[in-house]
Amino acid sequence: MRVPVLPARPRLPAVTAPGGRRAPRTGRWIRSLRSGRAYDVYLPAGVPRRRRIPMVLLLHGCTQTPSGFADSTRFTTVADRNGFALVVPQQERWHQAQRCWRWYESAHQRRGGGEPALLATIVREVCAEPRRWNVDPSRVYVAGISAGGAMALILAATYPDVFAAAGVHSAPPYRSARGGGGALTAMAGHGRVPDVEGSIAPVVVVQGASDHVVRPVNGDRVVEQWLDHRTVGPGRTRTDTGRTAGRRYTRRRWYSGSRRVLEYWKVDGLGHAWSGGRPDASFSDPAGPRASTIMWQFFRAHRTAAR
Repeated sequence: MRVPVLPARPRLPAVTAPGGRRAPRTGRWIRSLRSGRAYDVYLPAGVPRRRRIPMVLLLHGCTQTPSGFADSTRFTTVADRNGFALVVPQQERWHQAQRCWRWYESAHQRRGGGEPALLATIVREVCAEPRRWNVDPSRVYVAGISAGGAMALILAATYPDVFAAAGVHSAPPYRSARGGGGALTAMAGHGRVPDVEGSIAPVVVVQGASDHVVRPVNGDRVVEQWLDHRTVGPGRTRTDTGRTAGRRYTRRRWYSGSRRVLEYWKVDGLGHAWSGGRPDASFSDPAGPRASTIMWQFFRAHRTAAR
């Protein structure tokens, strides 16, 4: 069943920006439903329907709403500029009291069951509707923060054939908790980093160095887990530092040939919030490098074998 709704923000005519440049138009939102789970699809403005476009599955954090999360991260702006779709599933209170994705439960950490299977099914449904939108299934990505970041990492580990790359912002390692009681322990960065069996998609990690909810060591642990699962490690690495929008950061990149397969940004002074997000939004900090742009620049270099 699909329930269309009016656009959350109207499509505006192009206007002239300072200097005579035409300001980009904004896209539109469409509401859909799959197995009782609502999700919103954001289509960028000005993209011909015949053109196959990439897609990013966005997973909000606890207490956040899908549209609020998409807007606060500036992902809608990045989508309009780069011509890709956003799909933002809803986690309602009857699914989890605080709208958290249940990354900490064993039933939701495997392929073929629980929330990972539901999210993969939503992606397949979107990819199978060329008359409503024309998504390229080889260029599907996933990104999230906190509980959404943890679920994005689960999808990278359980569905690497569906997701070409994942963006993990402020989240603990895959399977670092196996029940509700272990969630806080994992977020504190305690316990052994679990092994990962099989392949895992390329990952870009963003972590605040002043995060008191998901402790900063978790970024290191996610990277450690990703590197340990590979039988053949990446080739060269590169580390640099910089400063943007008032925040210093350290960036490390791992390459396989000329392609980045793992990237890690640690941002000084950033708490439990989306780096470079909009001001006055939940779990969003306008200072620091823009995580949405970082993730898209990483994503666009990767494809799966999907047709």
